[in-house]
Amino acid sequence: KKRRGDDASTDKGKEAPPTPKTPTSKAKSATSPAAKRAKTASPAKSPKSPPPSTTPPNGWREILDIIRQLRETRDAAVDTMGCERLADPEASIDTQNFQTLISLMLSSQTKDEVNAAAMARLREHNGCTASMLAKMESETLNSLIRTVGFHNNKTKYLLKASQRIVEEFDGRVPEDLDTLLTFDGVGPKMAIIYLNVTREEGTDAVGIGVDTHVHRISQQVGWVPESKDPEKTRRHLEAWMPQSHWSEINVLMVGLGQQVQATGGLVVATRAIALAAKRRGAADEALKPVRLALTLGVKPATIAQAFADAPASLSRRPGIVERLSEWGVKVV
Repeated sequence: KKRRGDDASTDKGKEAPPTPKTPTSKAKSATSPAAKRAKTASPAKSPKSPPPSTTPPNGWREILDIIRQLRETRDAAVDTMGCERLADPEASIDTQNFQTLISLMLSSQTKDEVNAAAMARLREHNGCTASMLAKMESETLNSLIRTVGFHNNKTKYLLKASQRIVEEFDGRVPEDLDTLLTFDGVGPKMAIIYLNVTREEGTDAVGIGVDTHVHRISQQVGWVPESKDPEKTRRHLEAWMPQSHWSEINVLMVGLGQQVQATGGLVVATRAIALAAKRRGAADEALKPVRLALTLGVKPATIAQAFADAPASLSRRPGIVERLSEWGVKVV
């Protein structure tokens, strides 16, 4: 079986700590007037969300093309330390798949660099195979992954997952979404990314892995309605986006989001200015990469800093400086 590496990254989805129990108040008498009213009152109806639109948003292909160009060098943290990069290439396919699942389970609320270091410690300790991890003492495992977010919960999840994989699946990670979702600590995002990474060569991606970067950027560029739920974002994206693009979205957007957040987005600003210098047409057409960078949260001052190193020919083009000024970018 051949592994695919197109769609995998750190999983930045929010993993909530265990919900504390809240004290319950004493129930009212079933014969009290309040209880009788509660029985006869009609339940409040919550408004239903409209189904995802299958109509693609205007200009989405051009936005995707600009994102690809901004990410052309593939030099974000996810490109070297994403979850699909952390398995031992010399191990068997079953072990590589297992290590990919483990890295995904470790990755929530954890930076790529920290996750990669934790995986390295696991591999150095016992090879990080399903059989070895299933027999590991919880204290030892917790110590090895102590730097990742929610490491106490993840220790329990990893031990249970390893034991299930050994006992129920003959040491092989299940290959269907529904079964993966029965593992504690594995949500839709992790399961989708796992299946996309490990799928057979030439087969379609099973979905779009939506982490906080994909969730945020998809809303910023107008591809999906505003929502606090990454799963809603996934459903909306999959409703209209051709399946042939699903596998690339996660890594593209995670890397872009990382670089927007790093050093104030200077890398993104510099590349957006460079793209603008190469584009033809009027100011608005040429500056679309810059407009996208601003939409993604790059500060106008950072754009101005990058513009200082732009070719002089760009600033001489009609309307460029004026349009940047309207967007709050003060260039000299």
